Amino acid sequence: MALDTEGTTKQAAELWEKVDRKNVMIKIPGTKPGLQSIKESIAKGININVTLLFGLQRYEDVTEAYNQGWRKHFQQDWISANIIGSQFFLSRIDVIVDPMLGEKGHPELQVR
Repeated sequence: MALDTEGTTKQAAELWEKVDRKNVMIKIPGTKPGLQSIKESIAKGININVTLLFGLQRYEDVTEAYNQGWRKHFQQDWISANIIGSQFFLSRIDVIVDPMLGEKGHPELQVR
């Protein structure tokens, strides 16, 4: 599903409806094909957990997809727009940045 925009979007909506709990988060991969699924799911008010983020550029792309989806949802249903949730895991980025911080003399900023 990580490379299937239509399938991911459809499955996210189906899972959201089946579970029927406002606190559930549906995992969507942060792959290029997943960006449209993220946008569409957020626009529908589905809480998402973005996974498979492997770089800063993709994090920025996911953030933009999230923002576009949120704006679309907000235009449709401004009352529930403030409860949309999402998570972006940055551990893979931390693994890259931590050694750089050590090299730059800032070990106190490392996550470890």
